[in-house]
Amino acid sequence: MAPYRIAVVIPAYNEQDRLPGTLAKIAVAHIPGFEVAQIYVAENGSNDDTAAIAAAVGERLGLPLTVERLNALGKAQTLAKIMPVAARGVDGVLFMDADNATDLEELRHFSPDDRLSIQIGSRYVAGATIVSLDSTGRSWPRRLLSGGMRTLSHLLLRLPEHDTQCGFKLFPAACVPALFGPLRSSSWVFDAEILARAHRAQIPVYERPVRWVEMPGSKVRPVRDGIGSLVGLFAIWWHIRDASATNPFCEMDASEEATNSRAL
Repeated sequence: MAPYRIAVVIPAYNEQDRLPGTLAKIAVAHIPGFEVAQIYVAENGSNDDTAAIAAAVGERLGLPLTVERLNALGKAQTLAKIMPVAARGVDGVLFMDADNATDLEELRHFSPDDRLSIQIGSRYVAGATIVSLDSTGRSWPRRLLSGGMRTLSHLLLRLPEHDTQCGFKLFPAACVPALFGPLRSSSWVFDAEILARAHRAQIPVYERPVRWVEMPGSKVRPVRDGIGSLVGLFAIWWHIRDASATNPFCEMDASEEATNSRAL
């Protein structure tokens, strides 16, 4: 079977220091069954040299890299704009964090033969690893917000996933426009909205264990982000509660769907 050709999308805001290392890791990554056809750095209103440095590093490393300069949209709306663009001409689109908390090599836990399902990295399933900043474990703000998000996502949106927030998710290209095009969230709860829309459209979602490294420089603010997450999840529930779900795979032609079905 031909390799699973993917585009990699990296949202970046003031990431001139961390992004070069991430791109360097991508340049040497080799994951059997997968082929990185294109890389998009979605620079969303940085006030440092993120865009210029990313372009220079990509050229030096010979990466198929495009820098898209957007206008301070925030991560959620940055992805809403760039993911449908990245979906053109590939089999799937992976988004990952600029800090490389989950390395591209973790794709080895994903299935290159499953091109009809959404595959998401998870820190809370068997085989996953969390590397903390120090011996005391993950910072308490991250633990508090992560646990709260999981609980609220289960209760409000009935999401079965153990980890909705890990920034390492692979989507079949055919479903990207229908999932990301109508994205309403502007905060970091957008992952929950995407997964809720996917479940309503009856798109299979599988969690894959990954190694996640807690990086310094977290922007988590427990009180404000906690309240924002609660409000955001209620807004997602309200907006999708009566929405009719259309399967985004209607964009896939019959011959392609048959080929993928045989591969599974």
